[in-house]
Amino acid sequence: MTDPHEQPVERCWTDAVKDLLRDWSLQYDQNEPLDVIASPDLDGVLSILLLQKYFGCFNRVVRVIGIYTTIELYLCDGADGSAARRELWVDHDMLQNLRSIGNHLSRFASGNETAQSLTRHPLSFNLNDWFGQGYHDSFRGVQAPQRDKCPFGTATILAHALMADDLNTLMQQKPYHSLFAYFAHADSLWLCSHSYTPSTQLWYQTAFDSAPWLRYVVEPRLYSSDATRLRQHEKLVNALCKQLHGSFQRGSSASSDDAQQCERRLLQANANCIDPQRWSAMRGKQGLSPNYFLTMEQRTLGWLDAFRKMFMLVGASFSEECLGSLLLPQTITSEAKGQLHEVDPSQWKHDAQHFAALMCSEGAQSVAITNRSTVRYTNHLPLT
Repeated sequence: MTDPHEQPVERCWTDAVKDLLRDWSLQYDQNEPLDVIASPDLDGVLSILLLQKYFGCFNRVVRVIGIYTTIELYLCDGADGSAARRELWVDHDMLQNLRSIGNHLSRFASGNETAQSLTRHPLSFNLNDWFGQGYHDSFRGVQAPQRDKCPFGTATILAHALMADDLNTLMQQKPYHSLFAYFAHADSLWLCSHSYTPSTQLWYQTAFDSAPWLRYVVEPRLYSSDATRLRQHEKLVNALCKQLHGSFQRGSSASSDDAQQCERRLLQANANCIDPQRWSAMRGKQGLSPNYFLTMEQRTLGWLDAFRKMFMLVGASFSEECLGSLLLPQTITSEAKGQLHEVDPSQWKHDAQHFAALMCSEGAQSVAITNRSTVRYTNHLPLT
């Protein structure tokens, strides 16, 4: 019998992540692979390897049966869109009751606006949503003192929810393990910690309980002042660029002005930053370019091969058993194209409900608020 005077225990977000994964795994028989739809970037690849590492402990196998670029869905090895109702969309924020885990900013108002108003699956997880981070309280500018949109990627969320203790131990025993460089590079966490230091550290303290395994990257003076981190990070980025040169998505900008601005920000965050020009050259470079003009044959032979190479490179930081168990796609057998829309959210500054109503009326299937002037959403993606 419950004590009426007992204070309710606040539920931790890591439990919500595990609830989602448990529900997803229960959609499959014990001997069936657990199917995922991936994003074609480092955060998505790292996330799926973490899922395989976690579920491998229960003798389960994760299988990548599709890749979603937020416009096109490439289904592989005979999979069809009807399976989307039980797959997990990894590093995506899906609507229409599709299970997903991602961390794009996808709510308009902060506080009490519920994800349910956007027809999201009740167990889908997004850390911005969990902490009530919305458009109104985001995009405040470089080094703003308040909390902004969450800088941590899907892989960091999964890692902390599923294996924080192991990572704390690994950091203590092998602080320069290659895995930590991948976490730093995914979604440019290392750069966010320099450009948005107060917000990054607020998230680190409140959401990640100042976890020892993440301290190396959220404090600029620790990361960009470390010559070993620089060499390791540079080696990682160069390996990705070399292996995937024909399909790799370049940095956010190649202009000298942007490079110089980045260098100034690095030095402002950490006066002892080692060689800011070399650090700046590593910004962006997150994943495969969608390259929508490829034929099906070109996409299977070149683009899909590059996608698998990303898993081989990142997977070398995991055990051979983990990488060997994961089922990667061998051929693209069908593709479906949705319609991408970009709208300016500032028009709803005083009418947050209009945003949710628009997503519902438009039948949006995925959504991301990418900057102060752009909401990107996709609809008309055939999934049956």
